[in-house]
Amino acid sequence: MTPPAPDRRDHLSTALRLAAHGRIGQHDWRNKQGEKRSMLVLEVVEIDASVRFTTVTINAKGPA
Repeated sequence: MTPPAPDRRDHLSTALRLAAHGRIGQHDWRNKQGEKRSMLVLEVVEIDASVRFTTVTINAKGPA
């Protein structure tokens, strides 16, 4: 598992509501006993704190 990006580590904490953007995939296979198995995988492209239950102020800046 890849550790959080250094610039996000200070802003995320345990039990913090997050919003993730990415792709969901499903992998199917059979185990050694012949039983069907499946797994859902979320490949996260972007992750940030969720703003669903809070007030947000956006201070937009132009390109650097």
